[in-house]
Amino acid sequence: MAIFRVHKKDNYVVLDKGFLNDTRLSWKAKGLLAYMLSLPDDWSFCISNLATHSKCSRESTAHIIRELSQAGYVHKVQGRTNIGKFRKFELSVFETPQIEPYSENPITVNPLMEKPLTEKPTILINNKSLNNKLLTKNNNYYKSHSSEENIPKPQTAF
Repeated sequence: MAIFRVHKKDNYVVLDKGFLNDTRLSWKAKGLLAYMLSLPDDWSFCISNLATHSKCSRESTAHIIRELSQAGYVHKVQGRTNIGKFRKFELSVFETPQIEPYSENPITVNPLMEKPLTEKPTILINNKSLNNKLLTKNNNYYKSHSSEENIPKPQTAF
């Protein structure tokens, strides 16, 4: 067997062939990834549009995208509009698998508190020798219990 190649002047693409040797990917996934990588860098991908360029249905194309996503070659991000509605999925395509999700504008979440803490939390008294400053406030209690043996021990559930 032989491989017959054409002389390349125009209409060719240079790819890293690492994904072609990835055994996690099916032949369909490898072909779709090669097609997606052959498009311009600023291309906006849509699953239904990708399905029109092959014999695969939209569901089959979505399944292949899911396979590429699980392998780390495609990351799907769904943003929101200013009024909170969902946008369409944006697909980011990589020649080599990426572990971390990619985002040009990472989302930062600030937890909201209903009532912020304004007072210092109370300190539990569990050892008289460690709380010397608090002894003066509770002086009456400790005067009546002169030795540590007389201090009642707290009851526990165990």
